[in-house]
Amino acid sequence: MRPYAAQTGAFLDFYVGDAETARRRLEEALRDGVPDPSAQARLLALLAMIDAAEGEVEVASTRAEQAVQLARDSADLQTLFYALGNAGDVAMTAGDAGLARERHVECIERLQRLGLDWLSAAPHARLGDLALSAGDHQRARMWYDRSIALWSARDLGPGAPQTLAGLARLDTVEGDLDSARRALDTALATAERCGSRGEYPWIAVGYAAVLAAAGRREESGILFGLGLRHGPRVGRDLRRLVDAELAPFFALAADDPWTSAEHPLVISTPLEDLPALIEKLVAG
Repeated sequence: MRPYAAQTGAFLDFYVGDAETARRRLEEALRDGVPDPSAQARLLALLAMIDAAEGEVEVASTRAEQAVQLARDSADLQTLFYALGNAGDVAMTAGDAGLARERHVECIERLQRLGLDWLSAAPHARLGDLALSAGDHQRARMWYDRSIALWSARDLGPGAPQTLAGLARLDTVEGDLDSARRALDTALATAERCGSRGEYPWIAVGYAAVLAAAGRREESGILFGLGLRHGPRVGRDLRRLVDAELAPFFALAADDPWTSAEHPLVISTPLEDLPALIEKLVAG
């Protein structure tokens, strides 16, 4: 398979939440050989994301940094932005906040120098995630607000739901459940409209925390289970995020027997059916 076709196919698989098929495409392309450094960087950057979600953080980190170096060597700025963003996300999963911040800040600065600020909404949000996980709520809100402003300058699309889910987590931690619900409702509607299934787990975890804070432990436990179970399937591992940001809310749900990952609804609900189940659980 040609590198460009492999990368395009794998990206679409990843976008709709099929990390398994994305991995197969990427590994086949790399095994066949990719002479173009830019194409190789893109394939490695995406594969690193999937490795990290599956717990292979050392392999993921090596691949992510290799992708960044290949992107620098290629002088392809679009590839470099992509590699930097993925390397930042991989570093977050690996628990290396310093490297994650460095990669996302560089991504933003390069985009700003080129007058492409609107493309930096996602790395702004990832800096918000880092600040929230570190307990710095003021800085987290600053980054989220900047990200939302960038998203709002255009129609909300893929990536915006994850940003809104981060803002909702911050609102929940600060006790503003109404604001959190509004952000999550917009996130879910946007993800459904765009077909961005890979963002559903973030939204499920956000609603889980809101319901836990509201004392709805059974529904909260199911939603936490859904988010954590489907996260790796879409190339995202949300356990570190839950531990860092939502531990008190997870603890409220974790005492309930329905929080088990073996709950029938958690096991039997495919990714594409998450929105309908989320709406049902939230509505009560």
